[in-house]
Amino acid sequence: MKVWFASDFVSYIGVLIRQHPTGSPITTGGSDHVRYRPWNRPCWQAQEAVLVPSQKYEIWLQLLRQEVTIAEAAGAEHVDRSTIMRIRTVAKEGALAALAASKPGVGARQRDYELEQAKAENARLGEALKEMAVKLMLIEGKDGWG
Repeated sequence: MKVWFASDFVSYIGVLIRQHPTGSPITTGGSDHVRYRPWNRPCWQAQEAVLVPSQKYEIWLQLLRQEVTIAEAAGAEHVDRSTIMRIRTVAKEGALAALAASKPGVGARQRDYELEQAKAENARLGEALKEMAVKLMLIEGKDGWG
């Protein structure tokens, strides 16, 4: 009795084995070594450019002045049109929020949160130092002071 291997059987019956439909459509054969690995898979779509905030601001200004359309701005910056539309939406929402928060005629004093935290930490450390001084005086007595 002859032992058949898959490669012998295929060559004997003269049929090509194709990969599964989700595999590469241009490659025949069922071996796994012809499939693309994640690190050497061909890039099917170009990476979208990353825009810095100053670029986004300039795009928004150009849209506001009607110097360019959304499609033109997207083509010039090599990004999708939805990215340009999102820039426009975020800029509008940010401007409305800033205008709603501002009060005309009043010099708005912004809180300095770091200064407030530093003052609170200073007060806490001062109280802790006082407590330690009292404990030290009780342990050593008045003789230790002089």
